Amino acid sequence: MRALGRWFARTGATLALVGIAVGMSVLAVAFLSAALYLALLQPLGAPLAALLTGGALLAVAAVIVLAVKYLISSPRRRATVPSEADGEVAAARLGEMLAEEAGAWTKRHPGTAMVTALVAGFLVGSSPRLRTLLLRLFR
Repeated sequence: MRALGRWFARTGATLALVGIAVGMSVLAVAFLSAALYLALLQPLGAPLAALLTGGALLAVAAVIVLAVKYLISSPRRRATVPSEADGEVAAARLGEMLAEEAGAWTKRHPGTAMVTALVAGFLVGSSPRLRTLLLRLFR
Protein backbone atom coordinates (compact mmCIF):
# COMPACT_ATOMS: atom_id res chain seq x y z
CA MET A 1 0.00 0.00 0.00
CA ARG A 2 2.86 2.33 0.84
CA ALA A 3 4.45 1.68 -2.58
CA LEU A 4 1.18 2.60 -4.30
CA GLY A 5 1.01 5.84 -2.32
CA ARG A 6 4.59 6.63 -3.29
CA TRP A 7 3.78 5.94 -6.94
CA PHE A 8 0.77 8.28 -6.82
CA ALA A 9 2.84 10.96 -5.10
CA ARG A 10 5.63 10.66 -7.66
CA THR A 11 3.20 10.63 -10.56
CA GLY A 12 1.25 13.57 -9.16
CA ALA A 13 4.41 15.59 -8.58
CA THR A 14 5.65 14.79 -12.07
CA LEU A 15 2.34 15.78 -13.66
CA ALA A 16 2.18 18.99 -11.62
CA LEU A 17 5.72 19.97 -12.58
CA VAL A 18 5.09 19.15 -16.23
CA GLY A 19 1.86 21.16 -16.13
CA ILE A 20 3.60 24.16 -14.61
CA ALA A 21 6.45 23.89 -17.11
CA VAL A 22 4.03 23.64 -20.02
CA GLY A 23 1.96 26.55 -18.78
CA MET A 24 5.00 28.79 -18.32
CA SER A 25 6.55 27.64 -21.59
CA VAL A 26 3.55 28.36 -23.79
CA LEU A 27 4.14 32.09 -23.76
CA ALA A 28 7.90 31.69 -24.16
CA VAL A 29 7.44 29.35 -27.11
CA ALA A 30 4.93 31.70 -28.69
CA PHE A 31 7.31 34.66 -28.45
CA LEU A 32 10.36 32.65 -29.54
CA SER A 33 8.56 31.13 -32.51
CA ALA A 34 7.23 34.56 -33.54
CA ALA A 35 10.75 35.99 -33.27
CA LEU A 36 12.21 33.12 -35.29
CA TYR A 37 9.50 33.45 -37.93
CA LEU A 38 10.00 37.21 -38.23
CA ALA A 39 13.79 36.79 -38.39
CA LEU A 40 13.48 34.25 -41.21
CA LEU A 41 10.69 36.04 -43.04
CA GLN A 42 12.88 38.61 -44.82
CA PRO A 43 15.68 36.34 -46.10
CA LEU A 44 13.63 33.20 -46.86
CA GLY A 45 10.07 34.28 -47.47
CA ALA A 46 6.89 33.28 -45.68
CA PRO A 47 6.61 29.57 -46.64
CA LEU A 48 10.19 28.62 -45.74
CA ALA A 49 10.14 30.74 -42.59
CA ALA A 50 6.98 28.97 -41.43
CA LEU A 51 8.44 25.56 -42.32
CA LEU A 52 11.67 26.13 -40.39
CA THR A 53 9.81 27.60 -37.41
CA GLY A 54 7.46 24.60 -37.29
CA GLY A 55 10.37 22.19 -37.58
CA ALA A 56 12.16 23.89 -34.70
CA LEU A 57 9.00 23.66 -32.57
CA LEU A 58 8.64 19.95 -33.36
CA ALA A 59 12.26 19.34 -32.39
CA VAL A 60 11.74 21.10 -29.05
CA ALA A 61 8.54 19.11 -28.46
CA ALA A 62 10.40 15.85 -29.13
CA VAL A 63 13.09 16.77 -26.60
CA ILE A 64 10.42 17.55 -24.00
CA VAL A 65 8.65 14.24 -24.61
CA LEU A 66 11.92 12.31 -24.26
CA ALA A 67 12.77 14.16 -21.05
CA VAL A 68 9.37 13.37 -19.53
CA LYS A 69 9.65 9.74 -20.61
CA TYR A 70 13.03 9.55 -18.92
CA LEU A 71 11.69 11.10 -15.71
CA ILE A 72 8.68 8.78 -15.52
CA SER A 73 10.45 5.53 -16.40
CA SER A 74 11.51 3.29 -13.56
CA PRO A 75 15.20 2.96 -12.78
CA ARG A 76 16.89 0.22 -14.76
CA ARG A 77 18.97 -2.54 -13.26
CA ARG A 78 22.59 -2.73 -14.15
CA ALA A 79 23.20 -5.28 -16.82
CA THR A 80 25.40 -8.13 -15.74
CA VAL A 81 28.15 -9.15 -18.10
CA PRO A 82 27.49 -12.72 -19.15
CA SER A 83 30.38 -15.10 -18.92
CA GLU A 84 31.57 -17.12 -21.89
CA ALA A 85 30.05 -20.27 -20.38
CA ASP A 86 26.64 -18.57 -20.18
CA GLY A 87 26.91 -17.67 -23.85
CA GLU A 88 27.84 -21.22 -24.79
CA VAL A 89 24.89 -22.62 -22.84
CA ALA A 90 22.52 -20.14 -24.45
CA ALA A 91 23.90 -20.91 -27.93
CA ALA A 92 23.53 -24.64 -27.33
CA ARG A 93 19.92 -24.21 -26.16
CA LEU A 94 19.15 -22.00 -29.16
CA GLY A 95 20.61 -24.62 -31.47
CA GLU A 96 18.46 -27.30 -29.85
CA MET A 97 15.34 -25.18 -30.22
CA LEU A 98 16.09 -24.43 -33.88
CA ALA A 99 16.76 -28.11 -34.59
CA GLU A 100 13.47 -29.13 -32.95
CA GLU A 101 11.57 -26.50 -34.94
CA ALA A 102 13.28 -27.48 -38.21
CA GLY A 103 12.50 -31.16 -37.57
CA ALA A 104 8.85 -30.40 -36.83
CA TRP A 105 8.55 -28.22 -39.94
CA THR A 106 10.16 -30.93 -42.08
CA LYS A 107 7.67 -33.51 -40.79
CA ARG A 108 4.75 -31.16 -41.54
CA HIS A 109 6.00 -30.24 -45.03
CA PRO A 110 8.06 -33.16 -46.41
CA GLY A 111 7.71 -32.19 -50.09
CA THR A 112 8.74 -28.58 -49.58
CA ALA A 113 11.64 -29.68 -47.38
CA MET A 114 12.89 -32.05 -50.07
CA VAL A 115 12.73 -29.38 -52.80
CA THR A 116 14.41 -26.83 -50.52
CA ALA A 117 17.22 -29.27 -49.71
CA LEU A 118 17.70 -30.07 -53.42
CA VAL A 119 17.86 -26.38 -54.39
CA ALA A 120 20.22 -25.56 -51.52
CA GLY A 121 22.47 -28.50 -52.40
CA PHE A 122 22.54 -27.50 -56.05
CA LEU A 123 23.41 -23.89 -55.21
CA VAL A 124 26.18 -24.83 -52.79
CA GLY A 125 27.57 -27.43 -55.21
CA SER A 126 27.56 -25.14 -58.22
CA SER A 127 28.85 -21.91 -56.67
CA PRO A 128 32.39 -21.93 -55.28
CA ARG A 129 31.93 -18.42 -53.85
CA LEU A 130 28.80 -19.46 -51.95
CA ARG A 131 30.55 -22.60 -50.71
CA THR A 132 33.53 -20.56 -49.46
CA LEU A 133 31.21 -18.08 -47.77
CA LEU A 134 29.28 -20.84 -46.00
CA LEU A 135 32.48 -22.58 -44.91
CA ARG A 136 33.79 -19.35 -43.41
CA LEU A 137 30.43 -18.72 -41.73
CA PHE A 138 30.23 -22.12 -40.06
CA ARG A 139 33.82 -22.18 -38.73
